[in-house]
This record gives sequence, structure tokens and C-alpha cells, in this order.
Amino acid sequence: MRRLIMAISAVVVMTVATSQAGMADVGARAGYMRITEAEDGAVLGGLFFRTDWRGVVFIDGSVYYHSEEVSDNVDLELIPMQLSAMLFLLGRDNVLNPFVLGGGGFYWTRTTATGHDTDSDFDFGWHLGLGADYNLSDRMFIETEFRYMWLDTDSKDKTFSESLKNFNHWIGSVGLGFRL
Repeated sequence: MRRLIMAISAVVVMTVATSQAGMADVGARAGYMRITEAEDGAVLGGLFFRTDWRGVVFIDGSVYYHSEEVSDNVDLELIPMQLSAMLFLLGRDNVLNPFVLGGGGFYWTRTTATGHDTDSDFDFGWHLGLGADYNLSDRMFIETEFRYMWLDTDSKDKTFSESLKNFNHWIGSVGLGFRL
């Protein structure tokens, strides 16, 4: 739990520190997350803070919460805390602003199996994505994005691909943001 608080604090400090020179956005996202080997996906929600770093390059800090049943009698809770670099391909002053993104993050997971102990873990992973902002006004926008994540899990007695296949996942989300 201490590492989780430290990771959240680091994301907040880094994004606030970089916002001194430029524009900053805050907002909320809702979406659908699907773990590659899970039977079904589930909804998730989260918050984001992004700041202008170099005109068309933004730094995005995001925190989500996701919970789902990944198989019979096994529940998974996942809190991704991600830091991304976003490149707005056509600039940021258009009505529609497409972007690509990539970065890393810390992922707190808790797995609960009926009749077994609860297992918690804190791992690092990478993500890539794309999306677009649609400006509703000078200060408000709607965004949509897709992210694919590779989670670096512990791999006791497993090959690299075996240890990662259950924790690769994707997120499709829609958000409402405000320019500060």
C-alpha cells in the first residue's frame, strides 16, 4: 500500500511541476477494459491530468479503477496509474485533434479466489495508444482513446510469454475534459 501511495504522489508531483509553463487539462474517463485471457471485460472509471510540454506534446497522468471476474471464482481488481507522452498529430487548435500516446505505469492488482488467500501485487507495465479530442468550446472537450498495455508480471517457472499473456489488456474510453 505504501508503494501505491508513493506512485500516485510521484505522478501528481511530476504533472504539476511540468504544468508551470503551459496549458493544463483535467477530466474524467469511463470505458471498457478487457484482459486478453479473461472471459469478459468490464467497465472502468478514472481521472486524468495532462499538461503542455512542447506545444503539440503533452504529458498525461491517469489513474483508473477496474474490477472484474476473470474466471469462475476468481475476481481481479486493478488500479493502473499511468504516465504518458501524447503527440497531437495536427496540433491542438482544431475542432478534432487526433493523437498518439505511449508511456509506462504502475499497476496494483488484487486477485481473490474463492476459498483461497487474497493476493496483491504491484507491477510495472508499458502502454501504447491513439485517440482524439473534440473541442466543445475553448475550455471543454470530449476525448476518446484506445490503449493497449503490457504488464511486466512475476514469472516463476514460466516462460516470458506465459507470464505476460494473462495480463495484457486494452482499454477503450471516452472522457470529458476541461482546460485550466
